[in-house]
Amino acid sequence: MKEQGRPTLTLRRKVLSEKPATSTEHNSPRADTPPVVTRKKTVVVNASDSPPPAWKVKKQAMEEQAKAERAAAKAARRAERVRLRAEQEAQEKAAKRPIPTRNATK
Repeated sequence: MKEQGRPTLTLRRKVLSEKPATSTEHNSPRADTPPVVTRKKTVVVNASDSPPPAWKVKKQAMEEQAKAERAAAKAARRAERVRLRAEQEAQEKAAKRPIPTRNATK
């Protein structure tokens, strides 16, 4: 029942031709084999002379602004905590201090 296995999938495509290929086709000595097609890769070199694109400059500026806003918010939270802690300590000191009483003896 399973005499034939699943076909193997490849990226190479077979060129079907009804007539036999001659050696002048495809400029190869073995014309009956399909040509191997490769992809040309491009290499992008970052030139330090050229300025970065406008979208990148804008993105960096937005990131710096967001970072500065986060730092300002963090500093404000820290200052608020310090103020609340100082108030709490002042209240604790006031609670520990004995209340002066007046003698009613005259």
